Amino acid sequence: MGNESPSQLTPVQIMLSPSKVTAWSSCEHYLSLETLRQIDEGGSSENVGWLAFSDDVSEPPSGFLEMLRRKGDFHERRCLEAYKAHFGDGVLLVPNPEKDDTWDTWIEKIDELKPFEIDQKTGQAKYEVIFQMPFMHQGMRGIADFLIKKEKVDSNGKIIGFTYEPVDSKLARSNASKSHLLQLLFYAEALEAKTDLPLPDNVHIALGKAIPRGELPELTSFETAKFMWHWKSKRSAINRVTGLSKAALESRTVPEKCSFCSMCDFVAECNKRWGKDSLNDLAGAMRVHREALSINEKEIERIGQFALLPKSLIDPEIRDFDHKTNEELSKLVPKLENKWGSIVDLSRRWEERDRDESLDGEQLTKLWRQACLQTIRKENASCPDCGSKVSEDDSNCPNCDVWLFEEVENEDGDVISLQPRHVQAIAPVFLFNEAEIKRKMLDRYNKLSLQEKVYGHKKLQESLLGLNEPSPDDIYLDFEGHPFWRIEEEIIFLFGYIFKSGKNWEYESIWSHDENDMPTKEKEREAAIELVMRLHKMWKANPHMRIYHYNHTERTLLRDLASDAGSLTDAPAVIAKTFEDSQGSHSEMFEELVDNGVFVDLLSVVRNSMQVGYQSMSLKYMERLAGFKRREYPVEDLEGLGSAISAGAGAVFHYELFANYELYEQGNDSDVLRMQREKRKQLIADYNEDDVQATRYLHEWLIEQRETHDELPTNGCVISVPAPELPYGPTEQLINRISQHLSVGEL
Repeated sequence: MGNESPSQLTPVQIMLSPSKVTAWSSCEHYLSLETLRQIDEGGSSENVGWLAFSDDVSEPPSGFLEMLRRKGDFHERRCLEAYKAHFGDGVLLVPNPEKDDTWDTWIEKIDELKPFEIDQKTGQAKYEVIFQMPFMHQGMRGIADFLIKKEKVDSNGKIIGFTYEPVDSKLARSNASKSHLLQLLFYAEALEAKTDLPLPDNVHIALGKAIPRGELPELTSFETAKFMWHWKSKRSAINRVTGLSKAALESRTVPEKCSFCSMCDFVAECNKRWGKDSLNDLAGAMRVHREALSINEKEIERIGQFALLPKSLIDPEIRDFDHKTNEELSKLVPKLENKWGSIVDLSRRWEERDRDESLDGEQLTKLWRQACLQTIRKENASCPDCGSKVSEDDSNCPNCDVWLFEEVENEDGDVISLQPRHVQAIAPVFLFNEAEIKRKMLDRYNKLSLQEKVYGHKKLQESLLGLNEPSPDDIYLDFEGHPFWRIEEEIIFLFGYIFKSGKNWEYESIWSHDENDMPTKEKEREAAIELVMRLHKMWKANPHMRIYHYNHTERTLLRDLASDAGSLTDAPAVIAKTFEDSQGSHSEMFEELVDNGVFVDLLSVVRNSMQVGYQSMSLKYMERLAGFKRREYPVEDLEGLGSAISAGAGAVFHYELFANYELYEQGNDSDVLRMQREKRKQLIADYNEDDVQATRYLHEWLIEQRETHDELPTNGCVISVPAPELPYGPTEQLINRISQHLSVGEL
């Protein structure tokens, strides 16, 4: 880096944006790919005509990610309306570019408006707020949401001039990220370079909070002087990278699986480079593990290669797979050797490798087992046309030669992805035995602090050992929530559960809706209270009753995408959240249910009891093992709705169009709109019912696995440890005495 001759340097001007810097902050490889893309295309596009109609936010979103972007647009507009209401004509709305405008021509047109001009009569700035001001500066270009006028004062408080301070609107409700700050610092620096105005003292973020009528957006502020060094350091690093030759860029970084992949434009390119059967797809393998496995370059970089290693090279003392799994793995050896090389060669290279202590024996065993389980599943897929056996890596069926992928197109007809058509095999399972489960649970418990053990003590039974037999009195529970029902708050809009009525399981839904079938936070609280009172009454009548739920990974995705939006993952936590700052008998009922271990998270049971040959332990995978089939809809039933719901994000998307239909243009026919809303609500209810039914199926399947495993007690057992006791020193004694006195009215 940095030693290339002038002839090797990038021949085009690389132009980045704040959003691309944000992407680079998440993934180092992104900057290499973006720079290479611009080199190949002769530079970044200068046309800015795509912004000509960017203020149209009334069209319904096309999916979950588009919905989030649209929510950001609404928040920005809400901030704009607050500034306009306060400053009136003092707000400049920068005009959108024309269709044929470039960044240069657009900025020139804006400069003709003299947005930073001082009024000669008053000596004041012409505008208090400037909306959507574009900047180009040192290889960067971007559009500041808002510039707000701030007076500059000297040490005596005397006004000596003014400047503008950048403000960005963000959906995050309580925390600003480093990437947010980098964007703002760029705008501050570009503003100083473009005008004669001094560097702003502060930069601000308008977080996703409510804006009361007549008030301005609440801002989270950062002192420019304290953080500008960070931006300059980042910019220097960017310039070093964008100044490299193409050859240097191609060898500079390698793609790594990260949280940004789901939002990255280059993910298809990275997937192609990773190739089929990449270790990136090995469940439980973190980056440090993948690096340890491929330490000698091309050592072990495929899941199938890892699965080919004999058990004796991993740990000859570990417990073997069951007979059926061993048999299936043995049958695959010739096929895998043909793909990835001979066992002899792989074994030799493995034994000669440089050891890496970041991968201990227990982790190695777990990952090797996972590789074997995933390989068995992957190599036993079926062709959807002829039914013959295929590998999930096959592009064409070896029997009928049909193409095993289907193209997914965007609205412009461009192919944006390929979806596999392979019929995936049911994954094999490796059940832990009694000793392994006990060791796993106790090791984790013993690492807890004394305070943590009070709660962790109850979690000791969350495995196949402590799982109760299904009972006709059990309840299976699931929630549906929207992290941005309103920009400033989330809502749990549906509490769904099933209960046994006679011989049948019946589904019950409690919606957080008012008499107009619209959600409200008050109704959310009332729905949660109603649920708790129902559950508590059932439990009192049948104390052996348990409430089973499943901690969905889709909801973790929602939380990650929504930044610091409230977590919707754990059933007791969801209910407790609706009781914040609330007192009453319902709170006591809820605490009694929790204290008596009535809530059971089946995901914890699964994680603590087995390994499964899927990339995830989400309910959508685990239900396949239990034989649960979700309902399917005729095409005509989904007309005008898009598609059925296959994951939590889909439920959020459909609910957005149900609850916030007035925000979007969805036709003028009120009867059609009403019918579409009813269909969306029913789709969500169906999805929720499928989730709770799948949870019941999984519970029954788990008990069946315990009963058929030779090394597990058929009826389970309790893991016993002494109940933890918190310190009871002078402070605790004083608090207790005061509490006792207050309870009887004494001082």
